[in-house]
Amino acid sequence: SEGFFMMFVMCAQYSILHTLARPWIKEKPLPELLREAHSRKLIGSLVALCVTYAGSNAVSKACLGFVSVPTQIVFKSCKLVAVMVGSKFILGKAYAWFEYFIASLLVLGMISFAGADIHSNLGGQETNMRTLIGCLLLCLALCCDSVLGN
Repeated sequence: SEGFFMMFVMCAQYSILHTLARPWIKEKPLPELLREAHSRKLIGSLVALCVTYAGSNAVSKACLGFVSVPTQIVFKSCKLVAVMVGSKFILGKAYAWFEYFIASLLVLGMISFAGADIHSNLGGQETNMRTLIGCLLLCLALCCDSVLGN
């Protein structure tokens, strides 16, 4: 929860500073901007992106209590696959069969690494469950990253 709060404070701080700097960077005043329909839609999208960014970072930091750092690095390095899947569904982008093949190999490697991490734990079933929860949290962080990448 501390990670999410800190990311929220950081995003709020950036938003406040940008709002205060608007006159110096020659942008429309905020009340005038809010009257325009497309600007309200843009602001809503920016709020959603801010929450997604904060969620991605908070979940990534929270999962450190559940999985080892190498497991987190392997999952986060597969961000490419999450962005690829996200762009397929969000933007309707098509990829060549070879790119899907490479992405599936990355996912297979990620699953193998996570499985090896679960089997190497000597702490018993409770430790394995914590690792599984951490992997699910990492998948949630990757879903947030896929939205951010698109």
